[in-house]
Amino acid sequence: MTTLGLEGMTAIVTGAASGIGRATAKIFSDLGVSVLCADLNAAGCDEVVASIRHSSPGARSFTVDISDEAGVASMCDAAIETWGKLDIIVNCAFLSDPDIIRHDGAVGDLQADIWDRSMAVNARGPMLVCKHAVRVMLPRQTGSIVNVSSTHSIVGELGATSYGMAKAAVNSLTRYVATQYGKSGIRCNTVVPGPTRTPSLLNNVSEGLQAILEGAALTPFLGEPEDLAHAIVFVSSPWARYITGEAICVNGGRTIHAPTFAQEMASAPGS
Repeated sequence: MTTLGLEGMTAIVTGAASGIGRATAKIFSDLGVSVLCADLNAAGCDEVVASIRHSSPGARSFTVDISDEAGVASMCDAAIETWGKLDIIVNCAFLSDPDIIRHDGAVGDLQADIWDRSMAVNARGPMLVCKHAVRVMLPRQTGSIVNVSSTHSIVGELGATSYGMAKAAVNSLTRYVATQYGKSGIRCNTVVPGPTRTPSLLNNVSEGLQAILEGAALTPFLGEPEDLAHAIVFVSSPWARYITGEAICVNGGRTIHAPTFAQEMASAPGS
């Protein structure tokens, strides 16, 4: 099995306690990467670290709220103190509070405090992670940052307004980081997931809506966390060294077809 040139590298994965972040940390470890698993969910991080210690003996966990700059700075410093370098950071953490998600509706109904909390974690947080990743990567003139966005950032939806706008900010953040630090050897890309069968989706989206989302995909299934993790790991690796500033959609083709696709498929003969 190829390691994509990753063996011996070090990485931080935020949001590592579950879903896409968890899957990414596990794949990194299988490829010989030493991983710092960071999340607000300390117990979840400890569980992930315990599960990957066989392939990543240097793995460790770190409790962090990415909207807190001091915590983010300490997280990046911890990687340097532990391994002497930081090669990769995956910016996967997001606000998964069900109460915030439930109240993140249409613009006309949106409460300012819901907007502010969503922006604090989903936009400010990734900026802070990029800021301090750049700080510790610059001395070695090398590094790869992968931000994780959402299809909500590139299409209009009936709800999830603040989430979608925060993730659109992440897409823009990627272009700025790639432009400002590319000549210093630091790449930055965004992976843009479509609906993915993470705990957040399964716990917050009804089965009926999940079926609608699956119907809008060109694949016969919704993505699993590992499908996104494979893309994240590749674009972070030396094999993708000429890719930077890009927003790479991994969504089963959800955003490339005509809006009538699902209805046409449902009414086609033999469907």
